[in-house]
Amino acid sequence: MMIIDKDEIIAELNLKPFGQKGWLSSKEPCPFCGKDGKNALIFTDDGHSAVFHCFKCGTKTSIRNYLIKMDRKDLIRNDYQMSKKNTKLTPLIKEEDDIEENVQSNTRLPIGLKPLVNDPYLESRHFLKEHYEEFEPSYTKSVLEDTLAKHNYIIFKIKEGDRVVAWLARSRYNKTWHDNNRTLFKEGIGKMVLRYMNSQDGFSHILGGYNFIGPETETVILVEGLFDKVNVDYLINLGFNQEIACCFTFGKKISPGQLDQLRKTNVKTVILMYDEDALRESKETALRLSKFFNVKVCRIKDKDVDPGNMTMQYLQRVLIDMQDPLNFYLNNLDKTIYDTSERKINGKGIF
Repeated sequence: MMIIDKDEIIAELNLKPFGQKGWLSSKEPCPFCGKDGKNALIFTDDGHSAVFHCFKCGTKTSIRNYLIKMDRKDLIRNDYQMSKKNTKLTPLIKEEDDIEENVQSNTRLPIGLKPLVNDPYLESRHFLKEHYEEFEPSYTKSVLEDTLAKHNYIIFKIKEGDRVVAWLARSRYNKTWHDNNRTLFKEGIGKMVLRYMNSQDGFSHILGGYNFIGPETETVILVEGLFDKVNVDYLINLGFNQEIACCFTFGKKISPGQLDQLRKTNVKTVILMYDEDALRESKETALRLSKFFNVKVCRIKDKDVDPGNMTMQYLQRVLIDMQDPLNFYLNNLDKTIYDTSERKINGKGIF
């Protein structure tokens, strides 16, 4: 039996309310026709199933077929213990105090992995020695891993302790190449090549970079993706710091499982540093975290800047201007994500 987690899917696919009948829309193009615009999901009352409908091409199918077509089979599980449903503690905080424990098993790695050492692309993204050791970037040329091999993906291992609990893969192609690929796909003359691919694991229960938190770590900076962490580490030398660590949540929301991992550490302060297009999520997540930690929130006011590409000077300004959750919420009551006519798909996937 296929099992899904409604809350996880909404967070991972960044679904937003659409219309008055309960539909949730995605800004990604329809995976069946490649057209932007009106496509949406509607969940059953129990949240255990959903239907996808593209209002452009008319495709109507199950959420299983939709997730497979989106190459997001990691959101489909045959054996999954549903996380506790959120309760309305206040209009601002929507999470229970008791968070269930999730135990991750080892993941199946792609076949024929070979390690990357002193890789020019990774060096340009400020990979440190600690990042090579922890994420073990690799590649494969195996005929059994056609997509990963053909498009020269870099595969990163995600670990908890010594166990590899998931993997991420990133295409080496630049944004222009992927924009052209997307155009060809929408015109029906090319196959979609995703910038990111992932193992079929429950990423909502994994905190990226968890191994960087040690017994003396009292402050954690939370960012969205792996390369955000890498750049923050590089800018303030966190690879050599025992008291501060940077972790990532694979997207714009911290899950109950990820929060549970943080609560098991000696961390006392959390600095939230999400992208500007996650302003609403930053407000909600900061208030949720503030139940357990001393929380500070950073706002990156430029939509073209994120922790993965900012300079040291920009990072210093962001840290100087950080606020406590309540003031951040009140100071941004009238501010939402920049106008949808300007919104761009950032291609981050679950990074």
